[in-house]
Amino acid sequence: MIMGYFGGCRSQELLNMKISDIEDRDSVMVVNVPESKTGVSKKFTVVDEKEFSALPLLRLYMSLRPKGIERFFLSFRQNKCTSQPIGKNMFGKIPSKIAMYLGLPNSSSYTGHCLRRTSATALANAGATMTNLKRHGGWKSSTVAEGYLEDSIELRNKTARLLSTLSSEEAGTSTVVNRSSSHTKEEIVSSGGSNFQGTFKNCTFIICNDVNK
Repeated sequence: MIMGYFGGCRSQELLNMKISDIEDRDSVMVVNVPESKTGVSKKFTVVDEKEFSALPLLRLYMSLRPKGIERFFLSFRQNKCTSQPIGKNMFGKIPSKIAMYLGLPNSSSYTGHCLRRTSATALANAGATMTNLKRHGGWKSSTVAEGYLEDSIELRNKTARLLSTLSSEEAGTSTVVNRSSSHTKEEIVSSGGSNFQGTFKNCTFIICNDVNK
């Protein structure tokens, strides 16, 4: 869960992860994502926060691994890691197991992609830019990243808060645009301010107090 969340990793990327891909730098762990579906190489870091102490758990897991085995994720039995690597199907079941532990409804519907999606959605909710999301997910195209921005409830809440804090004076300056039949003029009617007329290229902008003018 830690690696999938911090790295926005696919199940295959977790499967391919090796011990040599991880560098412990005391206050942070730097992880190299071995193979990506998009062919874009990336790195991510794992850090400790007040509410989420990830580094001690990672170090504990690493200390329980037998030496000489490259694959990072190994089967865990009787409080120790075996020499058998975890298979792809098991990675696909981890989100479901987490959902079951948390008592979430329909826990069986949580698939291996949930870790990656949760990571991207959390980043979008935190106010990440399109560039941040694309770099984090390793996406070349903006299309997928835009989906997470559109689905971000926090961004929608931020927009709602901005709209709700507008003063009556600011709200009164909203603009209505009427396009003439000739498509050479635009009349812009504002509820505030004095009459104003000016020319911009082939369009005439008229701002007045009377919407009927």
